[in-house]
Amino acid sequence: MDTQNILQEKRKFNLFSNDIPVTQSSIDTIKAIIATTKPIGNDTDNPIYYASLSNGKSSINKEDLSVINDDIFSPVTSVVLDAEIMNIGILLVAKTKKPLINVERLQFNYQFVLGDFGLPQLNIYVSFNEAHSPEMPVYWDNTFQIVVNKNISQDIDLNEIVTVQVFLVDDDPRTTRGTVTTVKRPM
Repeated sequence: MDTQNILQEKRKFNLFSNDIPVTQSSIDTIKAIIATTKPIGNDTDNPIYYASLSNGKSSINKEDLSVINDDIFSPVTSVVLDAEIMNIGILLVAKTKKPLINVERLQFNYQFVLGDFGLPQLNIYVSFNEAHSPEMPVYWDNTFQIVVNKNISQDIDLNEIVTVQVFLVDDDPRTTRGTVTTVKRPM
């Protein structure tokens, strides 16, 4: 789904006015959780790694921005498990001065948890902090892929992971979002 469709969906369901603000206390809790998680690097030799697929100015910038109160949108995530490799595609739309891959501090972390229904879930935390500069921020489409192979842990069987939840965290803090996506399996 491209950013134009995301914007239309948010308007359709009036999601701009219903977004829940995140308190400093919530951000502190999320930061504490992230501090206990494992980092995801960009070295393809690791059992879990990320890659930046694309980034560019978002088409949202062409819209009437007075109706948009968010600097960060909920991550759009797709997860496919095939041949014991989990591929996670993530679209992150954030209002920053440059693409997320180029900000001073971009960090990916993960942890395995039990989801809301007590089923195995993989949590991905994408956190960033952008240095202050005189540049005006704009919305960027940031597309990443995270690859998890079966050797991630002797205790975890990827076939048992039912959902993946992705959080986007701005250390500023402006906001954070988390979306849960069901793992698709080959037919």
